[in-house]
Amino acid sequence: MASEITIDRLFDDKRFPAELNWVFVVLYFPLGLMLTIVRFFIGIHVYTIACFLPKVSLIRCFVLRVMCGVLGLIVVQHDLNRESSGSPVLVSNYTTPFDHVAVELVRPNVMPSVWDLPNILIWLLGYRDMGAKHGRETLIQNASRHCRESSVPLLAFPEGATTNGKIGLLKFSVWPFSLDQPVQPVTVRINRPLIGVTSSVTNSKWWNDLFWFLFVPFSVFHIRYLPVMTQNEDETPQEFAKRVQVAMADSLGIVPTAFTSIDKLEYIKRQLFEQQSSSGHTGHRSTGQSAAVSQPSEFDLMINQVKIVLPHVPVDVIRKDLGMYGISWHPLPCA
Repeated sequence: MASEITIDRLFDDKRFPAELNWVFVVLYFPLGLMLTIVRFFIGIHVYTIACFLPKVSLIRCFVLRVMCGVLGLIVVQHDLNRESSGSPVLVSNYTTPFDHVAVELVRPNVMPSVWDLPNILIWLLGYRDMGAKHGRETLIQNASRHCRESSVPLLAFPEGATTNGKIGLLKFSVWPFSLDQPVQPVTVRINRPLIGVTSSVTNSKWWNDLFWFLFVPFSVFHIRYLPVMTQNEDETPQEFAKRVQVAMADSLGIVPTAFTSIDKLEYIKRQLFEQQSSSGHTGHRSTGQSAAVSQPSEFDLMINQVKIVLPHVPVDVIRKDLGMYGISWHPLPCA
């Protein structure tokens, strides 16, 4: 039952599971390190190709899929008979920072940026700025316009934050279901047959996840298409989002939960606070200028840790919420 699931079960905190074969990992380590270095430079070429070839080009899709296979990213599609080329909106569960790459390999798409990132970084990551920073209504208007004017579908991750994909789905954001468009649900599962290193952990930085993607022999993404779903006449966007969430959870064999990406933020903050408390940093309030100098650095470090995991959450919100846990920033007075 969803009501019996605690939020910590939705995420993995350990990169190395207990059943990991450490003997094999140690023996594989030199080869894995060489693979990481070689794949990194190959990845630069893959990125260049992705930037300059037309998004819907068959040549681009073929070349990228082959080269990503060399990088260790294998995509397997299921229930292809359900794929609809006419569906303008794709929605997927969210398990790793690289899920959109796997979907892009088999179904070229546009992913709206819902993160507060610089424009140059949005372009480099292949996202499309649709005005999310100006509010949900602006995002919905621009996304609706794209659906009307372009044949390239939108890709959305309505959970808003990654989970381990083993227990339950986070509550879906409503905006992808407010576009008055048919929705093609897509489920993503990932497994690593030879070295079962966890693909993404709670406080993981994206470049840490990238390292392990390049290090392991290969990661297999299983992409399953569900039937296209449309909003009923007497159905609100919230009810439509819930119906799609339930359908995707049933397909994955997990449960839909009421937890949100903000609940994950709270969970991460509690973890950081407990780590700070256990290390004694928050228990010692030194006086004098030296304490005033050190406190902001610890506080900013915690903000950065949360921001890396949940980049769509504004810094001001993180700073305010951390203050609720008794962690505060006191800037030095001007001399």
